[in-house]
Amino acid sequence: MRGQSYAALHKSLQQYVDIAEKSAWDTITVEKKKRYKKGDSTAVIAWVKKRLRATGEYSDKDTSTVFNDALETAVTTFEATHGHTPKGVITDTLLREMNVPAIKLVERILINLERMHWAPANPEGRLILVNIPEFGLHVWNGSKKEFDMPVVVGKRVRTLRCSPVNWIRSYSVLTGICQTVLSEKRYYLQ
Repeated sequence: MRGQSYAALHKSLQQYVDIAEKSAWDTITVEKKKRYKKGDSTAVIAWVKKRLRATGEYSDKDTSTVFNDALETAVTTFEATHGHTPKGVITDTLLREMNVPAIKLVERILINLERMHWAPANPEGRLILVNIPEFGLHVWNGSKKEFDMPVVVGKRVRTLRCSPVNWIRSYSVLTGICQTVLSEKRYYLQ
């Protein structure tokens, strides 16, 4: 369960550390409730292409201000990998997500790597996994995912007790991430 996801996230860490060192993207102007779709033409489109090229979603050489098929595919990929429902439309929410600095994404990846480090590599039996930042609960029976469901996350903490469950783990946001990730990157990337 953890192996492939951990390896993929670790690979992403290297990519985003490299991007953070280069300061690869600028902030994109965000207009509230503005949407861009295929066929639209505006300066924001050119900035989105540059941003998505920096992270590898957009590989087309076109740098025009026209929202083309290649950009629609890149936006769909970005949406899917960032937890959005893929629609291929650029929204103000998506632009705000694209504006997150690369160093912040490095911090998020490190947090998630640390969370995954404590999860069992190959849990056996029945498993309830509560992912607090995702507001989601996932139920596994061996290696088969039974179902997912949303959960409400609040300040009050209660212990969940389930006798048939072998392992229960809540993921909470870790604090105190080292601000010197770039200077100590060799430690994290080993």
